[in-house]
Amino acid sequence: MKPSSRTTSHTLFAVSFLALLVANAHAQIYKWVDEDGKVHFGDKPSNTQDAQSAQEVTVQEAYVPTPATSAMTETEIEMRQREAATQRSMKERLEREERKAEEDVTKRQESEARTADICAAVLKQIKALSEIEVVNGIPTYYYKTHADGTDYTSAEQDAYVQDLRAQAQDLGCKDIPDTASN
Repeated sequence: MKPSSRTTSHTLFAVSFLALLVANAHAQIYKWVDEDGKVHFGDKPSNTQDAQSAQEVTVQEAYVPTPATSAMTETEIEMRQREAATQRSMKERLEREERKAEEDVTKRQESEARTADICAAVLKQIKALSEIEVVNGIPTYYYKTHADGTDYTSAEQDAYVQDLRAQAQDLGCKDIPDTASN
């Protein structure tokens, strides 16, 4: 894979910086005290008067990170980028799955509510068409009417109620009244 210009410039900077550190590590360092009593360090005193009092200082070498320890290799960078992309992808997939699950729950609840409403209407119709109701002291049996206004016969009404009962059972309605021909 071809390195990016950004990666190349970071690598070049790191190598240049390390070269500068190595070069300066062997330079002489001097310590001197100026006329005000302040202690200074540098590669040369600032003036000739300070140069006379300057003493060479021995600098112990400190830890200098190598390119392998100070910066990730391009392979490591690519691997971390792939890992981050994989994690983002997994997070997005989980969020989509959670949204779908929530939508499924909502759809199921809406469907159950519609079914409950339909069951209530069907059961109400079954009850009205299959039970004798007393109205003003008179037992009354309601008949369904045809579009032309004529009443269903008892056999037609019984068949219609049985169809309603079958619908109620198919819908999973509870407490379906047991009907007998009156």
